[in-house]
Amino acid sequence: MASARPLHMISIMIERLRILTLPALALLLAVGCDTGANGASGRRQHRERQTNINTSSTSSTTGSTARPTPPPKRGEPVQWNSDTRLHRPKADRIWVFHQGRRFTLPIAEATRQGFTILDLGDDWTPVLLSEQSPGDAQPKPLPYRKRYLDLANDRADRRGHKLRRGKSNYLELYGIPPTPSVLKRRLGNKRLRACYATVNSEALKAFNSRISAWGFGFAMRKSRALRKVVNRKLRRKKLQRDEDLRRRKGGKRLLKKLRRAEMRGKAAQAALEVLRCEGLLTSRRRNKPKGDEVYKALTAYERKHKIVGRGVLTRTMARIMALSPDESDALALRRVIRERVIHTAGILEDGSAARLAKTYIANGRRVKLPNLVETFTNSALEGLGLTDARAVRAFLLAVPAPVLRDLRVALLLPAKPAYYSDNMDLEVVINRGDVYYDPPIRSGGEKVSQYRGRTPRLTLWVKYRGQRIPLIRWRTTVGGWKDEIRDGQVYLKYKPSDVGRRVWRDIIAAPVWIPPPSTPPKEIVRGRKIKTDNMGPGYLSAYGLVAALHLIPRKTRKTPKNPEGIKFWDKGIRTHGSYNYRSVRAGYSHGCHRLYNHKAIRMFSFILNHRPHDRVGLEPYPYLHRFEYKGRKYKIKVSNRGYVYRLKELLPVIVTRGRVLGKRKRPIKQYIKKPGVEYLPDAGTDPALSLDGGVPTPTPNTTPTPTPNTTPTPTPNTTPRSGPKTQPLRPTAPPTVQPGPRPTKRR
Repeated sequence: MASARPLHMISIMIERLRILTLPALALLLAVGCDTGANGASGRRQHRERQTNINTSSTSSTTGSTARPTPPPKRGEPVQWNSDTRLHRPKADRIWVFHQGRRFTLPIAEATRQGFTILDLGDDWTPVLLSEQSPGDAQPKPLPYRKRYLDLANDRADRRGHKLRRGKSNYLELYGIPPTPSVLKRRLGNKRLRACYATVNSEALKAFNSRISAWGFGFAMRKSRALRKVVNRKLRRKKLQRDEDLRRRKGGKRLLKKLRRAEMRGKAAQAALEVLRCEGLLTSRRRNKPKGDEVYKALTAYERKHKIVGRGVLTRTMARIMALSPDESDALALRRVIRERVIHTAGILEDGSAARLAKTYIANGRRVKLPNLVETFTNSALEGLGLTDARAVRAFLLAVPAPVLRDLRVALLLPAKPAYYSDNMDLEVVINRGDVYYDPPIRSGGEKVSQYRGRTPRLTLWVKYRGQRIPLIRWRTTVGGWKDEIRDGQVYLKYKPSDVGRRVWRDIIAAPVWIPPPSTPPKEIVRGRKIKTDNMGPGYLSAYGLVAALHLIPRKTRKTPKNPEGIKFWDKGIRTHGSYNYRSVRAGYSHGCHRLYNHKAIRMFSFILNHRPHDRVGLEPYPYLHRFEYKGRKYKIKVSNRGYVYRLKELLPVIVTRGRVLGKRKRPIKQYIKKPGVEYLPDAGTDPALSLDGGVPTPTPNTTPTPTPNTTPTPTPNTTPRSGPKTQPLRPTAPPTVQPGPRPTKRR
C-alpha cells in the first residue's frame, strides 16, 4: 500500500504528458524502487574491485603471471595535442596513466596498488651508477655520476667543458642516452625541418645497396654518365622513351645498368642532403665532398640514431634517413623509455636467446620464452599514449620544461615470469666460437683470411626448478693476434682468453683501465700527452662504463682477515663494455670479453637487481708506471680502479674452448717477428720466432747491445725502446689477488 500513491501519481503524469513510453516507465520504476539498495551495492562493488586490483597487483610484483583486475575508469583521457597541458602534481602525488586515462594518486598508494614508478626526469641514471641502495644509511659518492648526467643532458662534453650552444652529445652507442628534455629542445629546430622537406626521401626508401664514404662521388658521376649514354642512343635511334630501348639490341641490359646507377646516385645525393641538414657535413665542396668528410659525417649520424655501422650507407641507414625529423624523434624517445623501463622493472630478456630455447615449464604447463624488453616497452608507450610520431611531438610540447625535468609517472606494467625473484640462480657461459691459433699474416707480409662461421657469444642462464632458461645471448669478443712491445720493439703476440671455470665477485662501475708495461706507447700517447680518455673513468675507457673481473677461487688457510679460507687469483681477464663497438662485431680483443656499452650496463644492473651484494664504493688501488717514448718521459698514476659492487654469492662463469680451426691446435706463447721489420738480436732466454715457426739465428751485428740504462737509436722500421718498467708505490696486488707477480691486465 505504501507504493500505491507513487504509482498513482506516475499514471496521472503519463495521462497528462503522454510522452513516456512503457519501457521508460519500467526503467523509472526500477530506479524508484531500488535507489537506496543500488547506491549501497555500487559502493560495495567498488570496494571489492579495489581490493581485487590491490591483491592482484601485489602478486604481479612478486612474479605471478596473473593480470590484475583493472580499476574503474577515471580521470582525463590521454590525448596529446596543442591544447593539452600537464601541470606539476603536489609533492606527495604522482601522475598515473592507465587504460587511456590519467589521474593523480599519492605515491605510496600508487606503489601499493602495483603501479611501477618510471622516472622520466633529467637526474635518472642506471642502477649501476646510483650512489645509495634502499636501506643504506649514507650514500657512497660516485664521482662519475655527475659527468654522466652532464653528458646525458648536453650540459658538457667528454672533458667536462661546457657544451657550445646548438651542439649535442650523441652517446647512445656508448651507453648514455639523451634525456626527454634534450629531445624536447630538438623540436625547436625549424631549420632542420625545413631542410628535410627538400630531401628526396623516396630515393632513400628505394635504396637496397651499399655505398662507402669514398664511393659517393663515383656513384653520382656514374649515374650522370649513363644517363648521357642513354640520351645519346635515344636521339640516334629517334626514340621517345627509355623503355623503347628494350626492343633494340643490348638495350635491356643498358636500361638495367641505368636503373641501378640512378638508384645509387639519387640515394647518395639524398644522403648527402640529409647529412647537411643535420649539420654533420659542412664541406665547402658541395657536389664533391671528400671521402674523409663523408665518413666522419656518416659515423656521427650512426651515433645520433644508435646504428651499429661502419661509416657506410646501407639499406638500414637509408630507411632511417628517409624518416622525417618527427619520426626520428619518436624513435629516439622510444629508445629512451625502453632503457628506463628495462632498468626500473629489472628485466633483461630481449629475444636474443630464442635460438637456444623456445619454451620453458611454469606452473605445470609449457610457456613461450618471453621478449620482456619489447613487451614492457610497448606497454609503457601505450599507457602514456605515445603510439605515433604526432603524439610524441604533442607530448613533448605539452609538458612544460620545468615539469619535464623531474617528471615521474606511474604505469601498470605486465607481470614478470615465474622464475623472477630477488635472488636468482644465474650462470654465465661464454662460447669462444671459431678460434684460430695460426698467425694472420704470412712471411711475405700477405694477410691470411680466417673466416669464422661461429662468432663468440655470451649467454646468461637462470636455473629454475630443474631447468636452465636462457635470458640473453649476445655477441662478445675473445683474444687474438695483437701488437705487443718487448724490449722496445713491437712484435705479434697471441693474446688468449682463458678457458675454464671462473667466477664474478667484483662488478666495477666507471672502471679505470691500467695499461700494462707491454702496451705499445703509441696506444697510450697522443702527441705529447697521455690518452687519459682511454684509461677512464668514462665511456671512452678501454673498459667502457662497467667491468667484471674473472677470478679463480682457491682454498687457503683460514685467518681472522679471511675467515672463509678462499683467495682469488686474477689473470687480468674481464667482461666489460667498450667504446669500440665495431670490435664487438669483429669478435677480437686483447683477451677480454667485450660487450656493447648499453648492453653491458643492462646486464650488470640486472645482476645487481637480482643478486645480493655489498656497495664497497671507490676502492683504493695505488699504481705508478713510468716509461719513455720518442725521447720524452711519461708517468701514469692511478689512485683507484673504480666504484666496486661485491656480490655476496659468487656468480659462476664458464668459458668454453670453442672450435679450433687452422693447422695449429695450441696457441703460440712466443713473440712473432713481423715481416719487413728489422729487429735487434734477442738478448733474453725466450727468443722471438719467425712466421715459419723457427727460431732465427741472429746475424753478427757490429752495433753494441745497449745497456738497460741507455736508449738505443731506433732504425727506420723499429719502434723506440720504452723506459723503465712498472714501479708501484707499494705492493700493487690488491686484497683480492693471491700474492705473486702482478697479473697482466688485458682489454
